[in-house]
Amino acid sequence: MSINPIAVFCMIGLCCSCNYTGNNKRQPPTPSSKFLDSVLAKADISLSFIKNHTLIREYFTEKSKFTGDTVYFRDSDHPVVIMEYSDGMVCSKKFLLVYQRNTLKNTACKLVETDCDEDDASNYNRISFGIFNHTYFYTRDVWYIRDEGAKTKVTVDDQFYHFGKNGKIVLLSHKPPGITVPIFVPDDDNGSIEKDQ
Repeated sequence: MSINPIAVFCMIGLCCSCNYTGNNKRQPPTPSSKFLDSVLAKADISLSFIKNHTLIREYFTEKSKFTGDTVYFRDSDHPVVIMEYSDGMVCSKKFLLVYQRNTLKNTACKLVETDCDEDDASNYNRISFGIFNHTYFYTRDVWYIRDEGAKTKVTVDDQFYHFGKNGKIVLLSHKPPGITVPIFVPDDDNGSIEKDQ
């Protein structure tokens, strides 16, 4: 018995075409998806975009540079963007920005990380953050207080926040239940740090 190759080709084509729904076309990128892609690519973000599409209202100098860092919850109604800022000299900072996905409206903004060169004789602080889930995140503000002739005193302030359904950030009065925060361990290279309880 011989098999007709044309009949086989037609049968394969017919079977494969049964699964085609016509919905496999790629949707054109939206302004918000282009922006989120730029953030994920860690691309530079123009100062004009920062001024027009973020709630950041400071940090604009001729050496200012903003770059994308991370995107959380990209497919939710309110994706969260981490944007990195450099002053071009001694400071870098990170901002947490909440957006409305469909309109690219920035609904909330929070400074969540700082890393600046410090003067050995001056007090200074560092801010860090962690995102727990779609609902909660926190910031940790660590102050290093220096008194001449005494150990450096360290104070740690953890603040907890809620991502609201309307895209706002809500400061909480206490740590949410079930949330575990990393233990703070001070830099103690020379034994000169005393942690404030």
